[in-house]
Amino acid sequence: MSPGAVAKIAIEEVRNFLELGIDARLVVLMEEKVSGYRYEDILAEIDIDWLSRGYPSLFRRSFRFPLFSFFSTCHVTCPFVTAKYTSKLDYDALLVHGTYTCFTAYRIWKARGIPYIAYIHDPISYIIPRVHQDSRSWPFFLPLAHLGKRLDKAILAGSVGTIVNSSQTRKRVEPYAGKTPVEVIYPGCHPATSIPSQRGEYILSITKWDKGKRPDFLLELMQAVPRVAKLYVTGFWVGDLRASFLENVKRTGLQERVVVLSPQDEDAIRSLYLNARCVIHPITEAYGMSTMEAASCGCPSIIPKGSGATELFKDGIHSFTPTEGNISEFAQCLAVLNEDERKAWQMGQDGWNISKLHTWEDHALKLIDVISSAV
Repeated sequence: MSPGAVAKIAIEEVRNFLELGIDARLVVLMEEKVSGYRYEDILAEIDIDWLSRGYPSLFRRSFRFPLFSFFSTCHVTCPFVTAKYTSKLDYDALLVHGTYTCFTAYRIWKARGIPYIAYIHDPISYIIPRVHQDSRSWPFFLPLAHLGKRLDKAILAGSVGTIVNSSQTRKRVEPYAGKTPVEVIYPGCHPATSIPSQRGEYILSITKWDKGKRPDFLLELMQAVPRVAKLYVTGFWVGDLRASFLENVKRTGLQERVVVLSPQDEDAIRSLYLNARCVIHPITEAYGMSTMEAASCGCPSIIPKGSGATELFKDGIHSFTPTEGNISEFAQCLAVLNEDERKAWQMGQDGWNISKLHTWEDHALKLIDVISSAV
């Protein structure tokens, strides 16, 4: 189970389905033997079906394809193996997170007749150019980008319903959805019962750091705003990206101002959000989970315009939305929040009030409506 926002969303959905009396389980295609934190604190509350434990030994491991940060061998093998080891009686329906995971759901539907609803966070036709278009390997990925459009269409043709995380994603998905309805259901949060009376001093940046997330942009920003307090960077890192980032911290002489933390459990993450001045995210996201989580703790965000979360958290009111890659705009936004704690606190409180309208229970109830209509 790959760490990141998608995994957390799926876990929270199962937790809240159970609290609402719905018989639900978390179904994971591939179990990875990894060290370090992997959501043990919230996984302990739910039942998990680790499907790979039933696979032949040859198919119980997965390897990431070279040049890809998110596409692994399990996305190719699982569609053929999983259907054979899944009984029609196991599940009434599958709510499927992750576009590549839908390949497996499609095969299960064909082989066992179990309907699936696709929850699309990034369609293939969007994410391949998004991550690789500026890289030297783009000529290799160009044919895959064209193939992605056909794959998106095939995945959605098999689903009985499609859910997306924002209106921005719906615009990207609808051309391939055909007659399948596309519903926007924003990810939820756990709003804090109260927020601090003033914002803290440090800046926070948290995500799953992989290709395309541009962590080095944060270093450029810290150099552009020298009076800003420390920056805490945390989350999961893919491959050797963390080591490369730490080298660049030293190269830029920012060792005293940039602190890289290991992945944090939910209590620690909440404490970081509660006490930060603001949260910064370098790139435009289909949604932007850290913005919602920060708002639930009264913390304002700086996230590029066009991100799905900006549909809820408006520029200049709950957040700042500069242009992606524009150091000058980011620096201006950061300088305002850094120098005016009262403004940061007011924006955080206004965002906190918005977050109360998007709890995980609300999210689960909306899902139940869609599932009941589709299945």
